Amino acid sequence: MITWDSIDVVIPAVVSIPERLQSLTTLLADLAIQCPGVVVHTIPQWTTDKYTERDAFVAISNVLAGATRRWVIYMEEDVELDPEFGARVPQILTELPSTHPFGAVSFFSSDEQDKERLAKGVYIYEREEFFHSQCIAMRLHVAQAWQRMIVPWWDAAPQRKKRCIDLSFGSCCKEIGTNLLTYLPSLVQHRQIPSGYGHTICPRSNTFGAGNGDHI
Repeated sequence: MITWDSIDVVIPAVVSIPERLQSLTTLLADLAIQCPGVVVHTIPQWTTDKYTERDAFVAISNVLAGATRRWVIYMEEDVELDPEFGARVPQILTELPSTHPFGAVSFFSSDEQDKERLAKGVYIYEREEFFHSQCIAMRLHVAQAWQRMIVPWWDAAPQRKKRCIDLSFGSCCKEIGTNLLTYLPSLVQHRQIPSGYGHTICPRSNTFGAGNGDHI
């Protein structure tokens, strides 16, 4: 059984935006209450002329480097946790299927088909393309691979993709040949607060709060 003692949480936080700093404070308190034994690594990010988009990717690489536990959860500071997040996540990770090579599971999705999936009893499915990096649990070797490649990925990415953390993670999964799963209902919600990367769209889960699902 996986417990919070075997999970690292890493959170890059844009502390120069007041709403995101407040969200981080709330998130850390909720993690402390819900997830006894978890180790949380945070690293500050800034929105100033001297702090570039590349610096943000370097910060993520640096915070990932400090993770050493069996599972690593990358979490953005603008998320709200489901009241059952702390109880459900270790259970979900313990029960994930071992019949095919997977290395990560996302606990957030804004896919319009998710309500239909839940109605059919689908609680976990594989994604061909990955969008939205609000909350991703990954095996340690996946976190280590992402840590090594995230800055080189930024350097090589076309300008239109350089703000897309999620695309860098999806590329990492493809490069190392691991599958990425999505769990329903979403166990985190994306708060509607200013983006640290200048994004104008705030995706929201339409299954958050829809219940705890069944065992996998």
